[in-house]
Amino acid sequence: LAFQQQRVGIVEDSLRLAEQQFRETDEQVKRGRLAAIELAQARAEVAERRIELIAALGEHDQARLQQLQLIEPQETDFWELGVFARDRLTVPDIQLAPVAEHVAVAERMRNDLREAVLRQERNQLEVTRTRNGVLPELDLFISMGTTGYARSFRRAFNDIDGRSYDYRVGFRFEYPLWNRVAEAAEKRAILQDNRQKLAVQNLRRRVELDVRQAYIEATIARRQIEATKETRELRQRILEAETISFRAGKSTNFLVAQAQDDFLQSRLDENEAVVAYLQALVRLYQVDGSLLTRRQLGVEQ
Repeated sequence: LAFQQQRVGIVEDSLRLAEQQFRETDEQVKRGRLAAIELAQARAEVAERRIELIAALGEHDQARLQQLQLIEPQETDFWELGVFARDRLTVPDIQLAPVAEHVAVAERMRNDLREAVLRQERNQLEVTRTRNGVLPELDLFISMGTTGYARSFRRAFNDIDGRSYDYRVGFRFEYPLWNRVAEAAEKRAILQDNRQKLAVQNLRRRVELDVRQAYIEATIARRQIEATKETRELRQRILEAETISFRAGKSTNFLVAQAQDDFLQSRLDENEAVVAYLQALVRLYQVDGSLLTRRQLGVEQ
């Protein structure tokens, strides 16, 4: 939506340039310094810019409708509401950290990876539990108590604080000879644990692959901004030089129109590069799990 909004402004600027060129051409034709055919070329350029403006307005309206669908306003008939981006497309002052740091962040913050690790830990607990079912057991017990001796219950109860004590010390040993159920459960738990380890390992590799690919995309997108900016500056100089030459009678409307087309396209390319970079940053922060944190959003536990 921000790009389409800015695109409309760029095309409107281009239309004003074409209209100014048409007025200058008309003035020179009236003075007899240019042939009348030059006026047709200038008029055609103005018509082409108007067509581009109509298309840009249509694309902007499509983006507006998509944005309204996303935010779902409370109004009953919200499709006619206007939606505008308050900020212009700018390159954020962000220095990307080394890709290894983004991979480390993903290890800590990717919810799917953390969930897989927790499942693996639960499976390891299951292996320990089932393995305990087939291992020998040796228990040591010690008990001590006092008793009261007498011919009547009352006197025996009163003598419970006496010096008569009972001691018991013993060992209990169990060894399953044919515990096939426990052995089968242990084997199933071990297989499940091995499978879960492989799944976690594969997920870690996939997460790292996603992070590294997104990092490359963000790096390339950032470089493209510099390249398109340089191209736009050069196209602007060429247009200015061609316009000066036209006013001096050393150029034609065709060459000026071609320079205007190149300058318009270079401005659009620069803005598209900025959008691509912003989207690449969002993608990188999404795959390393830090997007919500960077946007100062959290989820209540």
